[in-house]
Amino acid sequence: MRVLHYVNEGNLSWAIPWIQLILGMQSKGIDNVVLCPGQGTLSAQFQERGIPVFPYKPVVSWAPWVCQGFGQLLKRLSPDLIHTRLFSAAVIGGYWGKKLGIPVVGTIDSRPKSKYFRFVDRTIAISSYIKEQAIESGMDSQKIDVIPNAIDAHYYHRPPGFNPQTVRGKYAIVPEDKIIIGAGRFVDWKGFDVLIEAFKKLDREDTWLLLAGTGEEEEKLKNLAGSNPRIIFLGFVDDIRPYFWAADVYVLPSRLPEPFGLSLLEAMASGLLCVATHMGGPLDMITHSAEGWLVPQDSAASMKITLAQVLDADTATKNLILEKAKQKVSSFDVERISSLYAGYYKFLVK
Repeated sequence: MRVLHYVNEGNLSWAIPWIQLILGMQSKGIDNVVLCPGQGTLSAQFQERGIPVFPYKPVVSWAPWVCQGFGQLLKRLSPDLIHTRLFSAAVIGGYWGKKLGIPVVGTIDSRPKSKYFRFVDRTIAISSYIKEQAIESGMDSQKIDVIPNAIDAHYYHRPPGFNPQTVRGKYAIVPEDKIIIGAGRFVDWKGFDVLIEAFKKLDREDTWLLLAGTGEEEEKLKNLAGSNPRIIFLGFVDDIRPYFWAADVYVLPSRLPEPFGLSLLEAMASGLLCVATHMGGPLDMITHSAEGWLVPQDSAASMKITLAQVLDADTATKNLILEKAKQKVSSFDVERISSLYAGYYKFLVK
């Protein structure tokens, strides 16, 4: 079976786990080809891993009937199924799939608008939250399935020979001290200001806050941190894993619902104790006090209390939480999710 994956973006923050998923499906007998813009890094990333990729940039993304080149590529590549990611790809892929009699499934990666998916045969929500949002937008609940994003859990496991001081030593953090880490885009809805306020309220001499990322709120956040020497801005980090392996606690402080929460899943796979706000995609990953801790959004006071509980938890409690988190991560592992997709595709094409 040949599946054509179409995304109308040349750069994706979740490119690596998506590529790992496609490679996993390839091992299950799916013949994958990819359409994406030639500009950006995505095309090269697929090519480096031996996945056939064809450049395509639509003439007008909101007028699929004008995109004759897409129809020509479909005729040339002859896929059995089209799988789209992101909104404009769903419109174009859905239109031409219907026109040429090819089944189309569209993944909903963020809070949806039903008009973008009007031509697709079925949709896949990446979390229970996104499915709820899709139904509220007017989409047919009977045509929405939930299949989460996948990660290669082994990729995030801390190697036996890793020395945390290779990271900690850069900032004069001694082995006995604790590190809380957050990572993401510095934009208002991500809530890093709440995390900084909570950390300042925590006021522990043996605890550090590392923040990885960049964005429009960076200067505002640095001003909020002030001269606190234990709040460190890492800037953009190409490979977050060593920082996760050197840390103790990960916090996802979003003040609006995360559609999925990939960084939370990566932190869980890396063996960190995790705290997230009580909404959105993370609710598929964490039950409070089971796989981690959940806190109300936009409340530095509540987050401070929870962080103190996490840091002060006894070893048995921490180990139990980490074991449950490990079990939960296995349900998102690329091997399992690629098998789900292979079966799903075959069901749609039969």
